[in-house]
Amino acid sequence: MEEILLNYQGIIGAIAGTVLGTVTTLITTHILRNYGKVETSIFDIETQRHYKDSFDPHDRISLYFKVKFYNSSESNKVLDDFKVVYLDNKNKELYTEEPNDIDTFRQGQFGGSIDKLYFVNLSPKQLTLKKLRLSVTDSNVKDLDQIRTIKLKFLNKKRKKNYVIYKR
Repeated sequence: MEEILLNYQGIIGAIAGTVLGTVTTLITTHILRNYGKVETSIFDIETQRHYKDSFDPHDRISLYFKVKFYNSSESNKVLDDFKVVYLDNKNKELYTEEPNDIDTFRQGQFGGSIDKLYFVNLSPKQLTLKKLRLSVTDSNVKDLDQIRTIKLKFLNKKRKKNYVIYKR
């Protein structure tokens, strides 16, 4: 048995080295392709204050903004479970809601409708823009002037929480 191993030592070493090198290369390539993160920023924020009138018995703030998502990895990323949290100056949560995706606006016979933002599918090395709309009334938050910080929260495919903050 020892003689056989000694005679084929070079061949066994070459095969073992090839297999080990291939496995190491595959693992390293997989890690490097998935390395990267999603960079997010909020911009072009527009607020509109609506006071109660004969059509609407509540004071309301409508908020329109854009969010940029950039996937810096070489694999697809999925973001979901979007929530917007309104905070006061002490970072106390005042109200939470799901944002509306303006790109899904549809005009119907009796008015328009907008879908909620449920998920964003990001391709590798791609910048994606989402236009969002929110509306909060004095029935949700007693004093609308208390809102100081708006936090956009979402989850990635590993269920890890991420967020972007806008302070006014």
